[in-house]
Amino acid sequence: MRLLNTQTLAFKQFFGRRPPYAILSHTWDGEEVSHQDVRDQIPSLQSKQGYQKLQESCRIAAEQRLEWAWVDTCCIDKTNNAELTESINSMFRWYQQAAACFVYLSDLPATGELKTNLPNCRWFRRGWTLQELLAPEKVQFYDKDWDLRGTKDGLIVKLESITGIPADILTGHASIRQISIADRMSWAANRQTTRPEDVAYCLLGIFDVNLPMIYGEGENAFRRLQEEIIRKSNDMTIFAWQKSNKHVTSLGSTTPHRSGSPLLATSPDDFTRHNKNETISILSIRNAAMSASINPEYIVTNKGLRITSSLLRLTQEDIGEPDQGLHYFLGLGEIKPRSSPPGQRGRMMGITLNKNGPDFFVRRNCPLRVLSEPEGSVLLTTCRRSFYIQLDDTATQPLNITSPVDAIAFPLQRLTTTTGPRAPEKITVWPGRARPESHWDETRRLFFRSNKRLLVLAISAFAIFQDGTRVELLMLVDQRAKRPAVQLFLQDKEAELYEWFLRRMEASDIHYWEQLPGELWRNASPWPGSQIEVVVGGGRRYVMSAWIQETDDPEAAALHQVVFRAERAGGVTDEIWAKL
Repeated sequence: MRLLNTQTLAFKQFFGRRPPYAILSHTWDGEEVSHQDVRDQIPSLQSKQGYQKLQESCRIAAEQRLEWAWVDTCCIDKTNNAELTESINSMFRWYQQAAACFVYLSDLPATGELKTNLPNCRWFRRGWTLQELLAPEKVQFYDKDWDLRGTKDGLIVKLESITGIPADILTGHASIRQISIADRMSWAANRQTTRPEDVAYCLLGIFDVNLPMIYGEGENAFRRLQEEIIRKSNDMTIFAWQKSNKHVTSLGSTTPHRSGSPLLATSPDDFTRHNKNETISILSIRNAAMSASINPEYIVTNKGLRITSSLLRLTQEDIGEPDQGLHYFLGLGEIKPRSSPPGQRGRMMGITLNKNGPDFFVRRNCPLRVLSEPEGSVLLTTCRRSFYIQLDDTATQPLNITSPVDAIAFPLQRLTTTTGPRAPEKITVWPGRARPESHWDETRRLFFRSNKRLLVLAISAFAIFQDGTRVELLMLVDQRAKRPAVQLFLQDKEAELYEWFLRRMEASDIHYWEQLPGELWRNASPWPGSQIEVVVGGGRRYVMSAWIQETDDPEAAALHQVVFRAERAGGVTDEIWAKL
């Protein structure tokens, strides 16, 4: 660390232990003095606008019996990339270890109400000054004439109001590491830096991470910062950000599967907190247990974020929206009033996800969701497993799906008679459990096809007849040929197969045709379709058929769809078709 002698303005390099020193915090104005200017004592040094800051800082430090001072404009040789990188990565610690920090507010009038003028100072809107407020213990504020106007301890109420940072954090009575990543990011929201990369670099110490400096990388620096935070922490609130309303799509969108969002934020502005009286914290024990997201393991890979956790399956009523449908929900943290007593549980908040492939999800392009969970309610979760969430838009994996995915839809189908002399009869076919769960999207009732053609896709279903008779079916999807096919089975007639489905084929297991009981797997040619006979009340007999057809609707979610047909047996000509 290079320090400046407060008497001679000469530099001295210190390694390891350093003497007590003062440190300057300011906003850059006009011509600042550089390291070379001071080192070489150039003739125009004292005429530069920034020289007064250097001179006054050293004067005040000397008055406080400090022999050394540090000023960022001249104590770093910015032509030396290695030194610049070391300095930026060390800066939070340097401010933290300073004996005193002088904050020079060049736009704070020497007269007038401090209560009115202080919030308007540019210093509170700059990126680098955030750590310069948080890190040092003793901070003194000076106006444009270098008159002392107060200290951090004395102005704590005003500073908390201006910045939204809790007083106990500003004073150091509580550790910054106790604060969630989302809350810390919100402190940096709407602050500006001259270089776009500095939006990330000025936050290194606040998150206790290190990065190499790559000026020219632009917004990618903030992505690298988030990836480094993820490498060191499993605080899921790093994903608790949202764009403004004009950039989001309603959860009730008619084409939710077509609208995705990056998982990582593009700037601290995405963490803007409109209600400064609320805080986002990590999940409490009860909420974490409910969402099975306590201490999740996750890592950034070239496929996306790989995370081991489970997801909640929510209706829109669970998040306070009167609409239909299921949604995958990943709990990130909980939100509660800042004044809440320690240990009080908040409302769980998180993001909703689209499933776009086997164990592959995309963040929905909609705001953060807060659960409107009634006390004592139980929310359904998926099995805890590893899955991927797409990080951002790529050529091979676009966030906005523009065509149906390679999947087979199993829509809820209500069948009704369309011909014949009898009164219309109704049958409802309702999809049930599906295996393997990795390939099943319960929210849209889709089976994603696999490049492993011998993989068995199995789903149970219920056919509910008008007289209340309920028949349980098992459907196996055969994708060994280019065109997939389906086979229907009745529970009571295929006990061995049904037992295999229920007991042996666990949600996380992958099974292949040769593992099936009986001779099913030996059929080399997949079935074009399948039919079974069902007997219901009064001895009525129906022949139920199922097959898979391609969808020609460009708005459809999947390329293929299962179609059902039911026909009265015994010579009756009534036909019962699916209403698609």
